[in-house]
Amino acid sequence: MRILPLSLICLLAFPTSGCISAKRQERAQARVELGVAYLREGTSELAIATLREATELDPRNVDAWDRLGLALMSRGAHEESEQAFERALRLAPDSAAVNLDYSYLLLNLDRPEDAVVALTRALGDLTYRNPARILNNLGYAEFIVGQYGSAVAHLSEAVVRSSNYCDAWYNLGLAQEAHGSNTDAIESFDRVVMLCPEQA
Repeated sequence: MRILPLSLICLLAFPTSGCISAKRQERAQARVELGVAYLREGTSELAIATLREATELDPRNVDAWDRLGLALMSRGAHEESEQAFERALRLAPDSAAVNLDYSYLLLNLDRPEDAVVALTRALGDLTYRNPARILNNLGYAEFIVGQYGSAVAHLSEAVVRSSNYCDAWYNLGLAQEAHGSNTDAIESFDRVVMLCPEQA
């Protein structure tokens, strides 16, 4: 039996990026964490540069592509942002986190139908810890496209899962009003006033 050299195995398995050493993967992940810190501080240019480094160190790092998409979106670089999210989705098409982040861009680009598709895919990822966020975005996207019944159903589930989620209560009120359930809508808006008076 002939044994192939490791470099050839890597080239056959990963023709575009080859094998990435564990050390290089660690360096890439460290750059992702630093890039996320920059993004939280509002230093988006440093975040973008750092996250680009992470994608160069490890082109298969889903988090790097996802966070780069967010950083580019924060700078208004929507075309590049979408490309970054698409790279992340090629690596992990069913990732709830990536599909959820991508949905923010799609909603900003006034593409709610595409957001519904991404968020429906996100719901299938049972490992995601905060499904109320997905349900809120999905319900809101459905509200925008006029799918009021589905919007009410998903937003109702969002507030069941996270009873203090003011955005979801507000969006539920909008969807209920559009669906003709004015009494329910008033109750949902009252909940927003009660839970988040400053936001209301």
